[in-house]
Amino acid sequence: MSPWTPLTVLAALIMVLGGTMIGTGHRSPQLGIDLAGGTTMTMTAKGGTPSAGDMDTALQIMRNRVNGQGVSEAEVTKQGSSAIQVDLPGKNSSELLKQLGQTAKLYFRVVVPQTALSQFGVAPRTTVAPQPAVPPTTPTSSPSGSATPSGAGTPSGSATKPSGTPSSSATTKASTPSATATGTQHRVADAGLKAADAPTATPTGGATPSGTASGGATASPKSSGASGSATPSSNPSAPTTPAAPSSSAPPEKSPDGTVKEQSPSAKALQLYSTINCTTPPTDLGSLFAANQWAVGCDFTTHLPWLLAPADVDGKDLTSASANPEQTGGSNAVLTGRWEVDLSFNSKGAKDFGAVTTTLYQNQGMFAVDLDGVVYSAATVQNPITDGNARITGTFTQSQAENLANVLKYGSLPITFEQGDVSQVSASLAGNQLTAGLIAGGIGMLLVIAYLVAYYRGLSVVAVASLLISGILTYSLATLLGPAMGFRLSLAGVAGLVVAIGITADSFVIYFERLRDEVREGRSLRTAVDHGWTRARRTILSSDFVSFLAAFVLYEVSVGTVKGFAFTLGLTTLLDILVVFMFTKPIVTLLARRKFFADGHPWSGLDPNRLGAKKSPGLRQSIVDRRAAARREGSAEGMEA
Repeated sequence: MSPWTPLTVLAALIMVLGGTMIGTGHRSPQLGIDLAGGTTMTMTAKGGTPSAGDMDTALQIMRNRVNGQGVSEAEVTKQGSSAIQVDLPGKNSSELLKQLGQTAKLYFRVVVPQTALSQFGVAPRTTVAPQPAVPPTTPTSSPSGSATPSGAGTPSGSATKPSGTPSSSATTKASTPSATATGTQHRVADAGLKAADAPTATPTGGATPSGTASGGATASPKSSGASGSATPSSNPSAPTTPAAPSSSAPPEKSPDGTVKEQSPSAKALQLYSTINCTTPPTDLGSLFAANQWAVGCDFTTHLPWLLAPADVDGKDLTSASANPEQTGGSNAVLTGRWEVDLSFNSKGAKDFGAVTTTLYQNQGMFAVDLDGVVYSAATVQNPITDGNARITGTFTQSQAENLANVLKYGSLPITFEQGDVSQVSASLAGNQLTAGLIAGGIGMLLVIAYLVAYYRGLSVVAVASLLISGILTYSLATLLGPAMGFRLSLAGVAGLVVAIGITADSFVIYFERLRDEVREGRSLRTAVDHGWTRARRTILSSDFVSFLAAFVLYEVSVGTVKGFAFTLGLTTLLDILVVFMFTKPIVTLLARRKFFADGHPWSGLDPNRLGAKKSPGLRQSIVDRRAAARREGSAEGMEA
């Protein structure tokens, strides 16, 4: 293969990386907390001192959530026996801080329709502001509004309201409350499972508030292609509420095996009437167990829901991932939004299938309740028994990934109270970064001085290789920041400094093999290939050991040590790339130049200085052959 081929490919790669940096507007690497400042937060366990096992579990889950965001140089450490400290680099750390402390208790619960709240002695909430618990009189209006199902795989047919009198048209869009806060409506679906719009509540003339629960959302299995109406056979105007078990029937049990409450507790009813969902309690998710009636806050409308005991436990989730949302069935089209795809284990699929079957029969609604926040509420068009679901809506990529990250790594065994949150100043960063760069510069200069003194002309190849390696490292460190959350810390800078020695080691191996071939009397062109064959295996073995050490260190370490291991492993891989695609081809080309081929004293390949058996230069080889011919001619003349 021509030496120009790898050089052309390498040049194209550098151009692509440079063009990507310019196109994306990222010109420099993101810095870690020790170089750029950031946020430090302390979380303290509520309810006394937890067990050491629970603290270790919580610590590991938080670290997994941080690492799920990428190599972000975050540090999660235990402080004493009941507190955890989190150090996050950068200015925009609020979203990650919120999800770190979430208990991530996920339940699927049946929703009590607002028109059915009167039987429990509470009035539907109609405004964001807290209200007293006043038993309502006869409701002055019934729920209205419906929506047609949409999304991939949704069976066609009319969609009915979960309670109240059905609207005359199944394509009427659900009304939007004027009293709700702005926000995006997130929904849950199993490829056609579409959540209901947020609970709407509009005061109507009299002093008695009237609630309207939108009901146009539908649910259907992903594989279903059936069409038909989802209207229940019973009176559709009758409110759908979870029925209390009869005295002769066995008590219903929640997913954790405990017996469900038959009716809401006074605490739940009081909280529903008074809670302000614009600033809900941080421990709302831990106030109610799986077997208890609960209160959840809709995170878009900031209105509360009264929820029945859980039917499906989030612990039965086997996977959660963020993906671009698609619609259109077999002719799928990206919507530009993001979704969170969920899969249940066999127990979760069984529980989910049972509740969706029941709700399909009576047009009830269920909610996805995460830590007391209702992310969706949906009616069911068809039973969903395959154990696959998705949360859809107007998620941004970041929101979808954060939610999937929280669900994926499990629930915290402890409820934490957020303590002190402080900003870490980056005033020391300039000195630290300068010191690191100075150390790297000194190391580079020492390496170059050694190469020039020992290898002379060959040192040009080594210096150029170090320069190419530096360009690739800087480009990747810059692009990996937005791509996977990589941040360069002082430990990472140390990894780059160590990498200079690893890269120089590869040059030393090849150059020494090359000089050994010259000592054996080979011409330079032949020595280049023979020396590379012998050096290649040694270089790969050396880099493999370095990469393996970096990989193991990355897997077992935390915090800034992880950043050191990452940069060390990255530069080790780049060393292999540079040696194969730049160093070897350049040496091949230089071997064709007279300066190196004839073994100039400053080429680094002087045969006299190396103690070669004979000069590898082409000119000297010709001289040697002519001298040998003259000697042979003289011998023949003497014999004659």
